[in-house]
Amino acid sequence: MEEAHTLEFREINTKWENDIQNHLTFTKEQLSNLKEKHNAEKAQVLDRLEKQLPKKPKYSAVLLNMIKIQANLARAKEYGEANMVKQRVIAMQNEEDEKWRQDRLKKINTQLSILQKRHDNEENSMRMKYEEVENTLKKSKSVELEKLVQKYQNMKQELLNYQQQEFNRAQKPPFKA
Repeated sequence: MEEAHTLEFREINTKWENDIQNHLTFTKEQLSNLKEKHNAEKAQVLDRLEKQLPKKPKYSAVLLNMIKIQANLARAKEYGEANMVKQRVIAMQNEEDEKWRQDRLKKINTQLSILQKRHDNEENSMRMKYEEVENTLKKSKSVELEKLVQKYQNMKQELLNYQQQEFNRAQKPPFKA
């Protein structure tokens, strides 16, 4: 009886361990697929942003006016003044280029941050769902093993009671009429 109990206990334990392991493997696959999906989505968003956001900065009216002034001074052969205006134009152009780069980068980072938060929420939701399933499997395993142990304890107790009854009958003197 002990061997049968041990064998059945091992079989049930092995079955549940396999079920839990299969679930964990499935979970890893699903999380891996989700990460691939997120990476593809991130690449799509970056491509979309590259297409949407302008490639060149849009210069201010002041800068464009100064470029015209510089050209007019050069045509008027006022090279000294044209050179001074050119230096200011270059400085303003560099300043506006840098501001444009910063704004563009800020827009891209904001969109990527929003996307990353959404991805993190999706991943956490999936993890919680699969952890809940795993916990349910573990609880079911525990309940089934407890029932099995209780079943064998009951059988053992019944056997002991039966043996005690037989022993008591053997101890009683035969019935005399």
